[in-house]
Amino acid sequence: MKIRTVKIIVDVLMVFILILELVPTEILLVEIHFIAGLVFVALFIVHFLLNRKWVASVKKAFKAGKLNQKTKWQYIMDWSLLIVWSLVILTGISAVGYVVDEMEQLIIFRHIHEVSAILGTALIIVHLYQHKAQIRSYIKKKGTVKK
Repeated sequence: MKIRTVKIIVDVLMVFILILELVPTEILLVEIHFIAGLVFVALFIVHFLLNRKWVASVKKAFKAGKLNQKTKWQYIMDWSLLIVWSLVILTGISAVGYVVDEMEQLIIFRHIHEVSAILGTALIIVHLYQHKAQIRSYIKKKGTVKK
């Protein structure tokens, strides 16, 4: 399987799981939310590994001051995503104690988790917008028939 195909599959799965994760836990079982969150983390790691060459080359160019404005904003957005989603993951794990034992002192983690997840989702939308040309090229190349 080509790397491009793997990237598309991982990215589509990430979006699907993100949408699933946005379903309130009053509707979706908390256990499903937790498992889907772990799958999302695993997919993020795969996504990062698949794009590590881009990250390394941009990091090098960023330090050298040789990035155009568009790529610089993409790089900043990627770091913002990493920070915010790390907060989502850590507070999500911490909030499990509140959900399971209803320990009131842990409710703060649930609130931080919810707010940071909303912020993280907004950042993902911006991230997708920043990479719209690349996404279009994947779709166009996938849709063409080779003779």
